[in-house]
Amino acid sequence: MKERTTQALLAAVVALLGMQLLRGTGVPLVQGSPNEQIPDVLRCRTLQIVDDHGRVRASIKLHPANPNLTMPNGKTQPEMVLLRLIDQNGRPSVKLSCSDQGAGLMVGGESDPTYARLSADLGQTAVTFVNKDGRKKVLEP
Repeated sequence: MKERTTQALLAAVVALLGMQLLRGTGVPLVQGSPNEQIPDVLRCRTLQIVDDHGRVRASIKLHPANPNLTMPNGKTQPEMVLLRLIDQNGRPSVKLSCSDQGAGLMVGGESDPTYARLSADLGQTAVTFVNKDGRKKVLEP
């Protein structure tokens, strides 16, 4: 009997210690509870939002520079941050990118290759439209 009491007390102490540790790390004890702590900053290289089936539906990722990949302008791929919003079929419908060379926004339509792209890169700006049938229009200053 004394051994069971000791085990019960030990289990209670471990549970209380665990709750204190979780409280100190900002992990909520109960979702929506008054004790919930929200961190001021979340630091990571990739952030993903997934749906109920575990499919990635949105991501923000820091892509390192790639000196082995040459871009159409002849420069190598710079370090960039890329935000993707992905439809239920796994197709990125919105892409927003940023690097030290410029930024771009691409909005995709229902079918390939339908999209509109706004870019400001290496001192050049353009708006590009491509329809489902492949017809393309580029607007430049």
